This record gives sequence, structure tokens and C-alpha cells, in this order.
Amino acid sequence: FLTMEDGAKAYQKEHADRFELVSNGIKDETDTSSQIRIVEQMIVSGVDALVIAPADSKALVPVVKKALDAGIVVVNIDNRFDPQVLQAKKIGVPFVGPDNRKGARLVG
Repeated sequence: FLTMEDGAKAYQKEHADRFELVSNGIKDETDTSSQIRIVEQMIVSGVDALVIAPADSKALVPVVKKALDAGIVVVNIDNRFDPQVLQAKKIGVPFVGPDNRKGARLVG
């Protein structure tokens, strides 16, 4: 993720007049509660957009729905939100990233 963050920071530096970049991370891939708090903080602070690689593809959906309901554009990267949970919440979130399950099958 550091490579993506570095790329985003470099792009923002070249386009500083167009947007502000706020980068937040969690201590590890199981720190779901911290990631939920971060999204809640972003909602309160009034961000325009949120790019998120969810630590848990199901547990983050409710807070992402709150972000969408607040008018925040949400883009999902790396770990796709669970499609059934998104459907149950009646929301759609665009995904950019690999097919991790397919990659795992290819590796064996």
C-alpha cells in the first residue's frame, strides 16, 4: 500500500490546487474497528471522496453506506466489498483492483 500512497502523494503534489490528500492507515489487516473509526472521522470532517481497501469486506459496508448517504464518493480498492452485503444495503461501490481469489488459485 505504501507504493499506492506514494503515487497518490506525488500526484497530489503536482495538482495541489485541485484537491487535498488525507492518508490514513490501520496497524494491520485485522484492525477493522480502527478502520471504521477512520471512516467515521472522514464523514464528520466532510471529505468529498474516500478510497478504501477494506480490512473486512463485510464489516466496513455499514459505515461506507453512511459515507455514501452523506454524499461522499467511495471507491473500493484491493479487497472487494462483499457483493451480497452491498446488495443487502442497496448500495454500489466501484472497485479497482485485482481478483485476489483468482490470483490465489493461480499460485496454488
